[in-house]
Amino acid sequence: MTRDALDKFNLPNIKATTPHFTDVLTNVTKPSEGDFREDIKGKMLEFLDCINRTGAPFVIHIFPIYTVYRYGFDVDFAFFDNKSKFKIVDGNNTYTNLFTFIYDTLVSALAKAGYGDMEIIVGQIGWPTDGYVSASEPNAERFHRGLLQYIARKEGTPLRPNKDINILWTLSTTLGYL
Repeated sequence: MTRDALDKFNLPNIKATTPHFTDVLTNVTKPSEGDFREDIKGKMLEFLDCINRTGAPFVIHIFPIYTVYRYGFDVDFAFFDNKSKFKIVDGNNTYTNLFTFIYDTLVSALAKAGYGDMEIIVGQIGWPTDGYVSASEPNAERFHRGLLQYIARKEGTPLRPNKDINILWTLSTTLGYL
């Protein structure tokens, strides 16, 4: 394990983590019901314990176009300027875009595992220009512009309000959409 190697060389300040795709989550119907899949839950708990000991973040890859089609959501729910009437109400929280919905589903899963305050970093996020229905340059631009504006507002999510959301930006993700 990477952590063991870092400890062997007396490098305790280096944080090691592994990114995960949204398919590690189950009960993706309401964020409050989110959890880690049963078939990997034991390994996920071991992993969370390991990264928690060193203060490393949980890194998640979110691809909204994949998620809307996987769960049968209205495609407009994937955009921050959702023009449809599709929304998900979860108790006192209303979700009008997929990003905050998935992010808070992960927050709930982490809380159920005992790590409700763990830092989350979005490792990859984006919108394809081809290969899916609704994949196009205009939709990619719409998604990225909305994401950048959302992040700049620093409003967080319903379960983590007014908190910065950390995203690992790469030139391939943002070039042409700034």
